[in-house]
Amino acid sequence: MSCKEHLSFYGEKLVIFYEFIFGAYPYYKGYNENKPINGGTPQNSSLRQHLEIVKKNITERIPDENFNGLAIVDLEEWRPLFDENFYGLKRVRRAQYCSEVKRSENKSK
Repeated sequence: MSCKEHLSFYGEKLVIFYEFIFGAYPYYKGYNENKPINGGTPQNSSLRQHLEIVKKNITERIPDENFNGLAIVDLEEWRPLFDENFYGLKRVRRAQYCSEVKRSENKSK
């Protein structure tokens, strides 16, 4: 694999998108519950805003409509299986989900 100077992975045949440059991807900086980025969890984020920014990111990084290389979305902070998001330092998400559920239940009473 080759990359452009300064380790930027945006080239003629390969583009890698990471969570910090792909839309308004929600996560906790350093797994610290006091440092939510873009809402911290999907429930606290705007899907519409995220998709608008994703579209902009893709067209900026891949301006050629005839691009025939690889575009990789590498979202290390979130796993596709729900249970995989709560091990180790990622436990901050479980605590936040529990807090959100409790707040939601209290509002409905």
